Amino acid sequence: MSIFEIEGRAKREVECDVADIRITFLATGYHSHEVSGKVMDQCDSFLEDMSKAGFDLKDIHLDHDSVSKDSYHDKHDTTAERSINVRIPYEMKTINLIQDLLQKGRYDYTFSIDGDISDRLQIRTELAKEALRNSRHEAEALAEVLGVKLKGVDSIRKNSWDDECVLECAGAIDCIPVEDPGISDQIGVKRIEESVELKVKWIMED
Repeated sequence: MSIFEIEGRAKREVECDVADIRITFLATGYHSHEVSGKVMDQCDSFLEDMSKAGFDLKDIHLDHDSVSKDSYHDKHDTTAERSINVRIPYEMKTINLIQDLLQKGRYDYTFSIDGDISDRLQIRTELAKEALRNSRHEAEALAEVLGVKLKGVDSIRKNSWDDECVLECAGAIDCIPVEDPGISDQIGVKRIEESVELKVKWIMED
């Protein structure tokens, strides 16, 4: 009896259907209370804009608050940041609307989008089954060449995968056009490649 490890692979391109948007408001000044107040005012003003535009504020969560002082060369600049996360369906029209609200408000901010898949577990389960079938096909071909019988699986080991799908842009850069939103509203959502790799040990005997 012999054991052969044969890799099985499966991959699929999948459209992101969920957008995790991170918006960080920034302010710089001399006093901590001054810059903290500025980022709070910016955030509150933007939340009012979002509410008026019809967004549910329950989908928005505080992510990060910080105040740091830079004393390099006696500069004594203080910087404050407040980050919020917005989790919404991945639709270009909605993303462009948020960008439009940020630019019209003339906020000092950074903007990033992490694309996600709501049914990732189901997709990976399907890919794992496909990868196992591919490995079995290779094992059967090998068994035929060697003149032995394929008896079954000894073990299966799954390789790691990378979940990250990130689109980042600074608030000062028009990476998503808002001057003519009707055009960019029509482009497709971000696509990412899901894949599964299995290390399958097959038992073969004469």
